[in-house]
Amino acid sequence: YGICKNNIIFCVNDWRNNSSQYFDLFSPKEHEVFVDCGCYDGGTCYRFLGWCGNKGYDYIYGFEADKTSYHNSKKNLERINNCTILPFGTSKENGKMYFYSNEKEDAHIISSEEAKKTDSDCIEEIDVVSLDNYLKDKRVTFIKMDIEGAEWDTLLGAEEIIRQNRPRLAISVYHKMGDFIRIPKYLLSIHPDYKIYFRQYSLINNETIMYAE
Repeated sequence: YGICKNNIIFCVNDWRNNSSQYFDLFSPKEHEVFVDCGCYDGGTCYRFLGWCGNKGYDYIYGFEADKTSYHNSKKNLERINNCTILPFGTSKENGKMYFYSNEKEDAHIISSEEAKKTDSDCIEEIDVVSLDNYLKDKRVTFIKMDIEGAEWDTLLGAEEIIRQNRPRLAISVYHKMGDFIRIPKYLLSIHPDYKIYFRQYSLINNETIMYAE
């Protein structure tokens, strides 16, 4: 445990398996509304349900841009009440972006320059939305982002939700090294009383999650 300045309280190394990832720091409250950016096969949404336990929840919104993963998550979660899975990527504004769609967890948004240089059948154009636009006037209590480097732009597109709802957040920060600094700094500029935590779920330099509450 390390005590840091500016509300960054812990840096915790957790060498357990990552089955508890995203949900082992916070305690559930009643009427949770969960936003899963990068839901892949729906597994994180199921873990959210287990985390809520007998407190229940109000709603789940899942975003998944990879077509195969989107259909898999839709199928896996079709029996879950109050759950909407959406075939979009997330970014700072609504629009179109290029996407490396490989049906795996590391499918990700790429720049137009990268798309032009990449000779692969996996490159396609996708729709992206900002959370502020898509979830306008919706109540949100918990946002998870593990979207292979698109976390920063997605946070910029969620500023009003964060400002108005002050949700708890679980954000991957290892995809881009600058995110370790700029993401907590940005969140503290919106809510100076956020408490920021970092937790490591791997023995190598991946699976670093920043939490805010």
